[in-house]
Amino acid sequence: ERDSDGDGKHDVTDVFDNDRRIRQERKNARGRLVVLATFDEKDRPLVMKKDSRDKGFFDMVHTFDQGHLKTLEQDTDGDGRFDTTVTYVKNMPVRKVTDSNSDGKPETDVFYNAKGQPEKSRHDLDRDGRLETTRFYENGERVKQEKDLNLNGKPDVVSLYSRGIVREERKDRNGDGVMDVFLTFDGEGQITEQRENSLVRKTLERVKTYKNGKPLKTTWDSDGDGLLESACLYDQGRLAVQTRDGNKDGRPDTWIYFSEKGEKLRVETDTRFRGKVDCKLFFKNGEKHRVVKDSDADGFFETVQEFGGKVWDLVIRTDLNKTGRHETAYFYKDGVLHRMDSDENEDGRADFIEYYRRNGSIERSEEFDRKTGKRTLVWFYDTRENPVRAEQDTRGNGRPDTVFHYERGRLVQVTEDTNGDGKPDLWEAYDEAETLVSVRKDLDYDGVADVVKSKEGTRRLLADGRTEKIKVN
Repeated sequence: ERDSDGDGKHDVTDVFDNDRRIRQERKNARGRLVVLATFDEKDRPLVMKKDSRDKGFFDMVHTFDQGHLKTLEQDTDGDGRFDTTVTYVKNMPVRKVTDSNSDGKPETDVFYNAKGQPEKSRHDLDRDGRLETTRFYENGERVKQEKDLNLNGKPDVVSLYSRGIVREERKDRNGDGVMDVFLTFDGEGQITEQRENSLVRKTLERVKTYKNGKPLKTTWDSDGDGLLESACLYDQGRLAVQTRDGNKDGRPDTWIYFSEKGEKLRVETDTRFRGKVDCKLFFKNGEKHRVVKDSDADGFFETVQEFGGKVWDLVIRTDLNKTGRHETAYFYKDGVLHRMDSDENEDGRADFIEYYRRNGSIERSEEFDRKTGKRTLVWFYDTRENPVRAEQDTRGNGRPDTVFHYERGRLVQVTEDTNGDGKPDLWEAYDEAETLVSVRKDLDYDGVADVVKSKEGTRRLLADGRTEKIKVN
């Protein structure tokens, strides 16, 4: 045992066997074992384990062959599992494999040349367990990178570097082995141009130019007829206006205007190519806010769509009579129609309302008195849009007094509250042909039927469940 650092404490222990050292232990100032080494018969190291973080466990293991470093295993994140392995030949690294989550699938595999410089490396950048990216180096500097995103053995993205900066890049968007996107970069790695070929025709269909990394202009041919009918114009790198000539008559029919922040302000469209805008889409805070449409090109925008309400995501209102009041309104949430209001007399109040399920089927409908605006009839439907029940309020007190019951869309029973006490006192039963077959009445309004009338005649219902025939004058 010896004191290697002169602090008065023994921190190195050598263990011998027949005068030959076989093991060495080193401790830190707190007396914790931080290095454990074993030696061969020539006193050359065999294995050296280190606790480099002073965590109480070994996070580095060196193995040697005839005194030369052979492998190095490391736990780089201190989780108790070795995640990096470096292989050496003649004390120079030849390969480094990193498996940071110790799942048996490395994220990085680096190969080195005779100078110990990286020559080639493979990477799992998306952490899916597959090494899709390959990098090539010259003098330790990356000069090329290939990405095989679909793992078909053909690179989908090839990037060329100079002095560590990307200068060119080629992409295969559809994985057919043919590059169809070509990018060039300046000496600072900023893009100057991007050219895209059609995936089908393999001819140029889009060109983007840039200055100082900011876009100047984009032109493209969206239908492959050789005409660049679409264009984006930029002001100091900011998208100002986008136009499109949909019918190729030499005149734009769509104009998109942007704010200084790059948010859409307005989209105007001549949908019928008449030389007159018939649809306008307005944005608020960058979000779609309102759409107005003129369907007959008379200058009156009779359809209005409103977005982003507190209750409804979308409300569509139509004023086909051009009176300034809408006749119909449709209410949407999460892209699904939930409600439709109809105001046939255009008094500003709905005469008829339908409510819908998420699958688009009608759930219930409501009818209102045109004079009072009070609800008079409510229909309920099953998922196949067959009526299940209808509740009618003939008194206008907000409570249904007549209820129609259906089974599989067929009327089977009608209940009625004739005296307005909130309880039914008349029950009508119907057969499969919806023909009335019996009528039960509660004569004393105690909620229990007293008599029943059918084709067999009129009978009194007794408390014990029996009936007795009544002679009706």
